[in-house]
Amino acid sequence: KSDRFLLRPDLLSAEGTSVKVYIEDDSIYHPKVSMRYLAENKTLRITRYDEGLGQTSFRDSYHNMDMLFQTLEWKMDESMMNLGNLNMGSESPVFFESQNYFRENRFSQLRGLDNKNPLYRLKAMTEAYKKRVFTDAEVAQFMRMDERNAHIFMMQFSVLGFVDYNYDKREGRILDKVFEYINNAADKRDYDVIQFVSNLTTGNNATLSLLDYSMEINGIERIALSDSQQVALYPKDQQIKVYKDLNFDFDGKITAGRFSYWGNKFGFKYDEFRINMENVDSMRFKVESFDKNALGQRELVDVKTVLQELTGELLIDEANNKSGKKSYSEYPKFISTRPSYIYYDKKQIFNSVYPRETFYVTLEPFEIDSLDNISTQGLKFDGTFTSAGIFPDLNEAIKVQPDYSLGFTDDTPEAGLAAYGK
Repeated sequence: KSDRFLLRPDLLSAEGTSVKVYIEDDSIYHPKVSMRYLAENKTLRITRYDEGLGQTSFRDSYHNMDMLFQTLEWKMDESMMNLGNLNMGSESPVFFESQNYFRENRFSQLRGLDNKNPLYRLKAMTEAYKKRVFTDAEVAQFMRMDERNAHIFMMQFSVLGFVDYNYDKREGRILDKVFEYINNAADKRDYDVIQFVSNLTTGNNATLSLLDYSMEINGIERIALSDSQQVALYPKDQQIKVYKDLNFDFDGKITAGRFSYWGNKFGFKYDEFRINMENVDSMRFKVESFDKNALGQRELVDVKTVLQELTGELLIDEANNKSGKKSYSEYPKFISTRPSYIYYDKKQIFNSVYPRETFYVTLEPFEIDSLDNISTQGLKFDGTFTSAGIFPDLNEAIKVQPDYSLGFTDDTPEAGLAAYGK
């Protein structure tokens, strides 16, 4: 949408135009960009300005993200759009941020040198006039400033996503984000801390599929899902695929408290605040030492044994506590839904004399609460020891041993155990 378009046989362009890319009933929107369509190669390019309202993030209501990048390009013969910065050999980060993202320091920074956070004044203005749309003159009158400063004020808060400002009409609509931020700061509303930072020197930071509307984002080193529960992701190849409502898939590593998981086919479900873990190659973890150090503290020690071939889910926190403001000590929680295994075929174990096909422990499905503070003594797995026919299969409780491996100790019956089938 623009006041003026330049139309030639080879070119369609507009400056200072608003743009909306429809995705089903949702859209990607920006209030002020440059648009160029080149007929020769059927390419549409949308470029965000670096000043004024151009600094506003793209608002994506389909994936529930605010996105801060420079260009969106679509070659109309292709079924994808490319999003990103002009990566010309140096890193320039692109930010993809949950529309429920909130940090207390960001809220505090809005105040600047003012005695009161300006969001409270925007809220008071909507309550006093019982409406959401205001002209610069009305803002100036209520906030006791001249119209020029009122214009600057509304422009600034439009760039920050709190106001939808119409530059030509000199009026702005107060958005829900104002009230959400105030409620977040007062602990009256849940929020999240989910942000994807894409750093690339070349290539596209993200691609949007026009077939299923998934968005593949590249260059992501780490994702923090919960500060309070210490849950973070490290995507393999620094890549994730985002779907509607901020659900996303990835391969790679998950850390949750003292536990780490490596694998693929991981699926984050935003509303439920959990991760489906279809294929976990391995699970490693730390426990508190049995003995205290010189300062009377129990240090964290790596358990030597690795659990392998797991399937399950990681419950990060209560679904309505993504902010972690309330304390639920049982989270994060891992639920194993299928048998998993311990193998002894590493070279350092008697030169790999025990092949995994015949010598292993099968662990029954299990559940571990409080992954960030579980006690060493409280960690136990129900398992079956299969010893390549040396002994009959033994059902045992698998625990952390004094050497920090997983194993078991048991007394043999008076009649002894059959060995090698005899």
